Amino acid sequence: MPAPIDLLLSATRTAVRHAARDVASECPETVVLDELLSTAFPRAANPVEPAHTPAVSNFMDVAVRAAATPRERMLASALASASPHLRWTIPYGPGAGADEMVTGYTSTMLSMPGPPPRPCYQAPFANPNVLVAFTLQAPGILYPLHRHKAPEVYYVISGEAEWMRDGETWRRRQPGEWIFHASDQGHAMRTGREPLLALAAWIDHLDCPSPVLEVEDTGAEPTGAESTEAEPDGAEEAA
Repeated sequence: MPAPIDLLLSATRTAVRHAARDVASECPETVVLDELLSTAFPRAANPVEPAHTPAVSNFMDVAVRAAATPRERMLASALASASPHLRWTIPYGPGAGADEMVTGYTSTMLSMPGPPPRPCYQAPFANPNVLVAFTLQAPGILYPLHRHKAPEVYYVISGEAEWMRDGETWRRRQPGEWIFHASDQGHAMRTGREPLLALAAWIDHLDCPSPVLEVEDTGAEPTGAESTEAEPDGAEEAA
């Protein structure tokens, strides 16, 4: 029987392949992502040291139950099954400009191309051409404006949230939507009363540095439910 990690990769490929074949899609970059995901995904040289975070402990089950369509439920369920074998991290530590993200935001890598962008990141697969991650954002949390050289494809698995890109106003995004951030295009996300579960993939410039939060440039505050505070659950905080 395939391991949970392999099932998660399979579910990810299925979701992307469906989007790539959608001629009405607002995100044609899914075609590129589909091609990248069709390549071999060798296991990483070093095994993952699993770890969870407050956001996973408090909101993963809620986010998985909120997945509405069969395809989103398949991917969310596969992520939940694989979660104990993944290393969930807190990308931004205290003092980075968004202290609430320490307990309200987390991400985990499914595949990385080589040396991790930060020491705390680990992934079960090593693909030199694509970085695949999953993110979980608690209710009432703002992920401030940030940008990176790597063009990025996002997939909203569950949870309604608002997104903003350079030159655009805040826009509510629904589960099932695909969103593209061009290279160096600033973007931000904020949740309301629901946690946001998403897939994120870098499809080029994978060696670019991690983004720096441009907190003063967003001019926005989180809306909706209050965030939930909790102590870190075995996860390593990244400075």
